[in-house]
Order: sequence, then C-alpha cells, then structure tokens
Amino acid sequence: MPLVCSNRVGLEKGTLGEVTFFGQAFIAGPRGEVVQRAASTSEMFVAHTFDLDDMREIRAHWGLFP
Repeated sequence: MPLVCSNRVGLEKGTLGEVTFFGQAFIAGPRGEVVQRAASTSEMFVAHTFDLDDMREIRAHWGLFP
C-alpha cells in the first residue's frame, strides 16, 4: 500500500508568535521507499503512478490480504 504524507511549507505569523512549516510532503511505495518528495522551500504538487499488479504481488507476500 502506498503512503501519502502531506505537509505545509512556509511561515505563519499569528498573535501568539510564528510557526515554520518545513514542507517535504512525500509519497512512499509499498516497500517503504520514497518515490516522490516535495520541496522544503515552496508549495508544490507531487503525484506518482504505481503498478497495481506489482502492488498486488507484494501484498500477497504479506499474508494479511486474501
């Protein structure tokens, strides 16, 4: 199963101070490898295409899915 992790980037100022968001959202493949990563300095969109047959084979080896 792929994992998609989103994150904000930039500086947000409020009445109680400011918060820095470091970005680097990412998409990880079924083996845990990072296949796409967003920048840490600007907003961006990331996407990735997965081979569904490959993912089905990987899941079959986990023994969790019939």
